[in-house]
Amino acid sequence: MKEIKLKSKWLSACIENLLGKEILMDFDLQRIKYLYLCSCYGECEISFETPPNRVIHPNSGDQWLYCCDWDVKLKDTIEDIIYIEKSDYNNTISYRLDLCDNEPDLEESLIKEVTNKTIEFEKSITSISSDSMKYVLEENECLIYYEDLCYFTSLEELRLPVCDDIYSLEFLKNMYNLRILEMSEVTPKNDTGFEYLLNLQQLCIWL
Repeated sequence: MKEIKLKSKWLSACIENLLGKEILMDFDLQRIKYLYLCSCYGECEISFETPPNRVIHPNSGDQWLYCCDWDVKLKDTIEDIIYIEKSDYNNTISYRLDLCDNEPDLEESLIKEVTNKTIEFEKSITSISSDSMKYVLEENECLIYYEDLCYFTSLEELRLPVCDDIYSLEFLKNMYNLRILEMSEVTPKNDTGFEYLLNLQQLCIWL
């Protein structure tokens, strides 16, 4: 057992509040199977239950149908899934447009089945917000630091909607069980970790 001190005081406070603890240990973070973090709105969701094989979160917009690759492991290269638009300052990752068509490549019956299983799973999720905790950011403090994500080694689903303070995907190399990943406005400053996207089963990227 090892004490874990997260760089994000906010995320640490979220988990400590949920567990009723003042000190986080490595096994506390390893219990978490589902994690949702949104730096824009200061939202955190956690579940200790295993997410379904595939998910469609019904209250999260239509990106799970229109901007989602359900069979990532069938792809040979990262270029088969996404393209990377580089700028002078960072990389902007976007979903490959030719895979985002007007109709989801799924049978209606399957969409309904997956949605119902996701709704059932969502009953296990605990939501925490900065407002509910009355958390006040200090000067130059970020809600989320990508370096902290490497401690969540048992995650099976990670959701990072509107997280423009995630500057690297390097944390993916420690997520051996990760199957489902959602990202929006994530702008890494290097290519490190992109190769681990191929280990996923389901990848959702939207801007």
